[in-house]
Amino acid sequence: MIPAGGKITFDEVSEKTGLAKYAVRRLVRHAITMRIFDESEHEVITHNKMSKFLTIPYINGWVEFEARDTWPANTRVSAQGYRIALECVEIN
Repeated sequence: MIPAGGKITFDEVSEKTGLAKYAVRRLVRHAITMRIFDESEHEVITHNKMSKFLTIPYINGWVEFEARDTWPANTRVSAQGYRIALECVEIN
């Protein structure tokens, strides 16, 4: 969505995605705090090294797999382990 070597505004992202501008602003600025994307000017998004790296097809596929399949499975395993641990503790 962000052109390589280019820039895009929050308004343009909002129009292209159908998301409200406040939601785009919050999501993108959260990504910026994680060092993905830069805000070169007020409400103008540009790529940085990390976001360019994430556009590589096999890297993007891996991230999508981790987010869609692996992460939800890990949270279920962790929650189950937590429940088992609580059952082993005697409550006085």
